[in-house]
Amino acid sequence: MSHSFSQARVAVELLQESADVRAQFAAKVNRLSGGERSLPDDFTPKRIVLGMLLKDREVLTPESIFGFSQITIAQTAKALATRGVSVEVVGIPAARADALRLAS
Repeated sequence: MSHSFSQARVAVELLQESADVRAQFAAKVNRLSGGERSLPDDFTPKRIVLGMLLKDREVLTPESIFGFSQITIAQTAKALATRGVSVEVVGIPAARADALRLAS
């Protein structure tokens, strides 16, 4: 789980620092949306959402997140805040996650 938070941080950093990465990302968004979505050439994220599978939990609370993941989320949020990016953490109910897997 914690590696996903680090991946989010690296993705934001790359999008902010590399015009080539931004162009590749914009092209992928356009392609995957069938041309219905486009991003400006200077797009950089202002907010990221980290989704966590709830499994046996009903709701996501700080207490329901493993300690190491809590630290990694906090470090990621702090690092991204210095880059002007806010972080939101949301719970994904297991039933919803199963439906998402079927749709992909």
